[in-house]
Amino acid sequence: METLKDTNGRLLSYKEVAERRVLPYCEAYLRKLVMRAAIPHIKLPGGRVAFRERELQAWVEKHHRGPRVTIAGPGKHGLDAD
Repeated sequence: METLKDTNGRLLSYKEVAERRVLPYCEAYLRKLVMRAAIPHIKLPGGRVAFRERELQAWVEKHHRGPRVTIAGPGKHGLDAD
């Protein structure tokens, strides 16, 4: 996939968000969250979806409640409390 950019910098794909652990979810769960319009995303021409890392980080800060969390292992889409 080519590098996507907008006026605010580089855009991330589902794969990049999952691999970088911007959000602690696998690609499949990220797709569900987008379908529910639960996380910030950008719809691109041709039906593709992209993300701005700073918007996802702000979403995490706004929605974080309770104890600190650790990221689940590869392929998982849940959170484990410390």
